[in-house]
Amino acid sequence: MKLTYLYSLSSLAISQLLLMALLYLLFFIRNRDALIPFLLCICLIGMVVRLVTLVDGSEYFWLRYFSQRLTQAVPALVWILAFKLFTDKPRIPLNALRLVILYQAVLAILPFLSESGDTLYYLVNRPAYLLMFAISAHGVIMVLEGRATDLISKRRQLRISFAIFAIGIGLINVLLYAFSIVVSLLGPLSESSSGRLMYLFCIALIFVFAMIANLSIVSLFSKVYNFDRMISWENGVQTLASPVKKRGDTRTANRITELMEVEKLYRDPELTISRLAEIISRKEHRLRKVINQEMGYRNFNQFLNNYRIKEACLLLCDDENPDHSISQISLEIGYASLSSFNKAFKEITGVTPSAFRNGDVTQADTSKKPLDLPQFNQGAIERY
Repeated sequence: MKLTYLYSLSSLAISQLLLMALLYLLFFIRNRDALIPFLLCICLIGMVVRLVTLVDGSEYFWLRYFSQRLTQAVPALVWILAFKLFTDKPRIPLNALRLVILYQAVLAILPFLSESGDTLYYLVNRPAYLLMFAISAHGVIMVLEGRATDLISKRRQLRISFAIFAIGIGLINVLLYAFSIVVSLLGPLSESSSGRLMYLFCIALIFVFAMIANLSIVSLFSKVYNFDRMISWENGVQTLASPVKKRGDTRTANRITELMEVEKLYRDPELTISRLAEIISRKEHRLRKVINQEMGYRNFNQFLNNYRIKEACLLLCDDENPDHSISQISLEIGYASLSSFNKAFKEITGVTPSAFRNGDVTQADTSKKPLDLPQFNQGAIERY
């Protein structure tokens, strides 16, 4: 196979990635988190360069070094982007960031400590590829598991496309891992036409993904404002304060509010958006739109947690029932398990239910954005 075909395809892939990077900078420049997809595009360019250097046998150390660093950063950026887009959480867990920084730092200094082919090199490099694949796999799970409760229609559609993209990145990582094993056993793949075909296939995948992403972005140009709001990462976690309503189907919104505040339908642990749609005799897609656009929620779990945690705050501060255990409260307000209640409670309030009941503000998570929450006494709770 002539290298001309390889260079031509890699040039096309790089041009598509550069176009996508520029689109993010130009159309989402007001959103600082748009730097994440921009950096992802740059790292994918590094992946293409890395694949080319593996085939043509380039001996430029620094070119191969930096292209490999960018390649190994791709799965982490895919995971971060998935977290930002689809979880509605304001901050990435510190432990996840520490893990990413640690393995990137180890891989960055590895070439200076050991040459390719040494035992130390393979002991570190191969697990790194496995970690990259695990990160990509978790990103796919994170994208798909929230689709059923997502109230933003465009974002629900985006989940499938993003999952396919993440799966493709994971596939490339698997192939690169397999290549590294074959190279260690049989010698450089670049010396055989089959090896070049495999690398060419990886570059072709990157080109196809980049082109599809660009076509998707261009198709949304007429609705850039709405698309920008869909990926408004500054929205953060829904607070206990009532969301701002917009004009629209107020009849449906009022019926939903009545079911939640009067009939306390949120206490049903098996309540889903499809079941709620059946109860109020509305189509599910219409119900999603009302809860999202008129009531201000981005996903159904966030909607339920708002009502459940409000009542939990009242019950935890109820002096008339001091023996009401936290586990009893969690079951009473609709949580299937104590762990899910504790997680939701801390995400919204920044403290555990027991700390809230005891008025122990020292356990508050100071890394969270300050929320408009009730104080740790009955008098302040009454305003809710």
